[in-house]
Amino acid sequence: MKTMVFPTQVSNVANDIGVTMDSKTFELGSRCYDSGMVSMIRMIAGNELRNVSESDEIESKITKECRETVEGKFQQLLRTLSPEHKKLFMEYEDEFNSYLGCTGDDRFITGFISGFSYLLSEMRFGSGQDFLL
Repeated sequence: MKTMVFPTQVSNVANDIGVTMDSKTFELGSRCYDSGMVSMIRMIAGNELRNVSESDEIESKITKECRETVEGKFQQLLRTLSPEHKKLFMEYEDEFNSYLGCTGDDRFITGFISGFSYLLSEMRFGSGQDFLL
């Protein structure tokens, strides 16, 4: 199991509180540590996400092409719908955009956590230093 904690950190805590270290104790300690780390990183990522402005966003060429295609198809579809169907479709479109916004936030936070974990691993194993005491 890949964790963000060194075995010595879990062992030191176990020794400090007088708990005998076995594989189950190590797994419990590691999972608790990781759960706490992920919770903290998730909060940091959420704060960072709220601070991102539109000027910080980068739209790739392929994303721009997809957006333009979707916008064209959207307008084309709207012209074919009756007023009743247009209203229903616009309600659907609002909800779908909300869903996409939520999944984008989830992906940002997941990427932030993965990036943190990767950097932590590089700091630890690339230089041999433990930066989280």
